[in-house]
This record gives sequence, C-alpha cells and structure tokens, in this order.
Amino acid sequence: SKPTILIFASEFCEVCLRETRSIVEKLDNKRPTGVNIITVLVGLDQPQWAEDWATDHQVPWLVGIDSPNLALKNKYCGASPVPCNVVQTPEDGIVLQKVGEAHIEELEKLTGPWETL
Repeated sequence: SKPTILIFASEFCEVCLRETRSIVEKLDNKRPTGVNIITVLVGLDQPQWAEDWATDHQVPWLVGIDSPNLALKNKYCGASPVPCNVVQTPEDGIVLQKVGEAHIEELEKLTGPWETL
C-alpha cells in the first residue's frame, strides 16, 4: 500500500494549474509509482471534461470529478476554496489537509520520494 495525495482543484484555478504543472515537471511527465496522486476536479459534471483537462495539461496520474454537491471535497476540505491537498499514508491515515498550494518538498516529506516508471 502506498501513500495517496488527493488534489482538489478546479478547471480554471490558476494556483491549481501552477501546482499541477510543478508536479508534472517533477515527475518528468511519467506516472508515479511510489505514491498515488489523484486530482479531483470540482465544478464539472461530465467525466470527459476531466479527461480533456488531464490531456490538455499532460497529467500522467488519475483525474476525476467530484459529485455535483462536492461531497468528497467537503468531506476532506470543508467549504474551503481550491486547491486543497490531502495526504494519507498507510501507517498514519490522513497526515495533511492543506488549503492553498502545496509544494512538492512538503508533500514528499510526508509520502517519501516519488519514483516513476
């Protein structure tokens, strides 16, 4: 079992896009193997739009959408704005719930190094 990072973002959020770009660059456009990264887009109601967003931004990890009532985001981040990052480790459960841009060093400190294929 691996650590998981949930990134709650929206389609046109500039801070979200900056965070996504920095992770894509860090991973050199490869899929991570040492950590699960999942972006959950809020405010979309068509799964295809999430796929299009992932393609447009060259995101090599899983991207999905939240329910229209934002049940997943509200469960982990409350009514806070995006981005919101949640890190869960197999050993300790949820170790970070951060509203605002998370930096790679901060995330890796909690998850361990990110290996890629």
